Amino acid sequence: MKEEIIKAIQLRFLEDMKEFNYPKWVNERNNHYSLNLSFSGVSHVAVGLKELTMKYTGTPVLDPFLSEIMEDTLIGAFTCADAVNMQGMAIYADFVYNMVPKELWIKK
Repeated sequence: MKEEIIKAIQLRFLEDMKEFNYPKWVNERNNHYSLNLSFSGVSHVAVGLKELTMKYTGTPVLDPFLSEIMEDTLIGAFTCADAVNMQGMAIYADFVYNMVPKELWIKK
């Protein structure tokens, strides 16, 4: 039963995010946190968040950085992050905390 509920939450989250403007959201957070990400940096993080959304909805994603983000492994995430994702780490945390349904967070 729990698996059916999780699948329903994943589908609803995916549907909610279908029209989500990742670059705009990242740019707003970039300005909010004064991260000074370049245009290409904003685009890079936006693509990462879109892939992270897919990972939270059950689609396998091979990127080890995104796996560490999803598994809430701070040290692992920093270890796997490239320079742009390192700079945008606050944006990833903001996205998971404020956008991803709590039921999809991995519990340890």
